[in-house]
Amino acid sequence: MVQAQPLNPARTPQAALRGDDVFTVIAPDGRANPATDPRLGVETERKLHATMVRTRLIDMQLERLQRQGRIGFHIGSLGEEACIIGSVAAFRAED
Repeated sequence: MVQAQPLNPARTPQAALRGDDVFTVIAPDGRANPATDPRLGVETERKLHATMVRTRLIDMQLERLQRQGRIGFHIGSLGEEACIIGSVAAFRAED
């Protein structure tokens, strides 16, 4: 029988909203936090940004096509581009 683990209050959504146990790279003033800045380089940052913009444009077009009935189903990712692109960008060939 599997036993339920006690809830760790530091890992709850409420803790995240308070700012507890949340990893950030960008400080509230919009500048990179020197302690956590991944130092990707301008070229990589531009490539990531261009990919996020392209993702949004494709998403917008797919939403239009769905509303016109030209495609059957589409789940948008508006506002989630950085999560998607950033997660994939972290992969390496050996992963």
